Amino acid sequence: MLNNVVKGLSRSMTQKEMIHLVRRIIPEYDLHKRMGVSPQHAIPHGDGARQIVRDMREWNYFPDLVSLMAQAETKGVHGRKYHFPRLGHVIQLMGEEGLIYDRETGSFIEDSRRSISKNWGVLREGQTSTFTILKLDLVKNTEMVRQNDPDAVKRTFDNIREDVAEIINLRLGRIWSWEGDGAVCAFYYGSRNEQAVYAAMEILHRLFLFNHFSNRLDRPVQMRLAITAGPIEFSQDEGKIKMAETIKETARLEENHTDSDSLTITEGVYSHLPPEVLGGFKSWNLSGREQLYNYRLCWEGEQ
Repeated sequence: MLNNVVKGLSRSMTQKEMIHLVRRIIPEYDLHKRMGVSPQHAIPHGDGARQIVRDMREWNYFPDLVSLMAQAETKGVHGRKYHFPRLGHVIQLMGEEGLIYDRETGSFIEDSRRSISKNWGVLREGQTSTFTILKLDLVKNTEMVRQNDPDAVKRTFDNIREDVAEIINLRLGRIWSWEGDGAVCAFYYGSRNEQAVYAAMEILHRLFLFNHFSNRLDRPVQMRLAITAGPIEFSQDEGKIKMAETIKETARLEENHTDSDSLTITEGVYSHLPPEVLGGFKSWNLSGREQLYNYRLCWEGEQ
């Protein structure tokens, strides 16, 4: 697989073009320095391509390199399209290893049928990206536990967690943490704002049906959900992730400005939704701050 990428680069691009491509990933990349060669000396073309691929593999940027090559074939770079022999075979082999190329977004994502990880199999520690965050919280969980059979409560919560995980994963999201009553879920790929909202709406729909037709506890299971979007420095450390301002903002929105059995989203998230979804949300202004939008599922005629 690596040799196919080396050959593809060396046969289809000049060394200057290869370096330009890599610098879209690592702006300060210096091929001469990496090979210990003086800038005044030329680097054999094949050796340069081999060093680039080796570096990208070693630094965990190999999927980024292959995705840029795929984009250079379909969309081109600076108005020119390239053809890399055997690139399709490389993408196929990566798929067999658990990374699937999404042509719509031009990036790789792990195959959720084989593994599900918080970084989608590709994000690196310390990488800052824009995420859409969904925070959900079970309301009055303590009272429910105290006043119902412990086994029945455990089965109920286990089923809810399974449903939430299924919904989030199907929308290409990831559960970053689930402690006690609440969870933090992140969306990164594709139309992340839409996917987060659709996931939250589906969670409310399933909970609504569960409470009306399947709940064996002495009270309905209630949930609050909120969604915001913003930059976060990715980390596998849950403690570090929780300190991100975007996470804190979502938690404040859920805790302070969301009623039970409803979803609250920011204006920035709302602006990305299609017209057929917008009608389900009611808007209000929060003390002169940005406008917020709330979605609530209920029987016809209820408020």
